[in-house]
Amino acid sequence: YVDWRGVEERRAIVERARDAQRELLALTRTRAEAGLESSLDVERQAALLANTEASLEPLEAERAVALHRMATL
Repeated sequence: YVDWRGVEERRAIVERARDAQRELLALTRTRAEAGLESSLDVERQAALLANTEASLEPLEAERAVALHRMATL
């Protein structure tokens, strides 16, 4: 149970970070359209978001393993 809860907490943290990065990407794009940011800034923010989203998959697998362990108890 403790492993499962730990994974759930880490997943929630990553999801909040992902949501914040999505908002920041939208803001960066808007600023780039206004000429206040460069396209490089947009690409950097998009890469950060992609990395964060990619980190959710291993957490989901880890969550499934922890859940399976609980089910076998």
